[in-house]
Amino acid sequence: MLPLPPARKNEARLRETLDEREALISEIHHRVKNNLTVFISLLTLEDTYERSETGLILRNELRNRAHSMALVHETLYQTGCFSRVEMDIYLANMVHKIAESYKGSSKL
Repeated sequence: MLPLPPARKNEARLRETLDEREALISEIHHRVKNNLTVFISLLTLEDTYERSETGLILRNELRNRAHSMALVHETLYQTGCFSRVEMDIYLANMVHKIAESYKGSSKL
């Protein structure tokens, strides 16, 4: 078997590095998404134990902030562009999430 020319070796190394990068980005995405989901779920679970109006407002605000972070993260991951956020996609999702969070909640 003939040895690969230097350009082919470099290309093979670049492909391997790119594949590793993609795997790491995917793993990080899933971990961040799972951690934010757990945080939001814990806030929701806390609603069943402590029902003061101040506590409910605070937890709702924290949930909204966590959803905001999750949406930024999801938008970056979906678009594949990690240096900037596609604001049209982000804002459309954000408005939908905010509306959903206040649906059926006349006190908040």
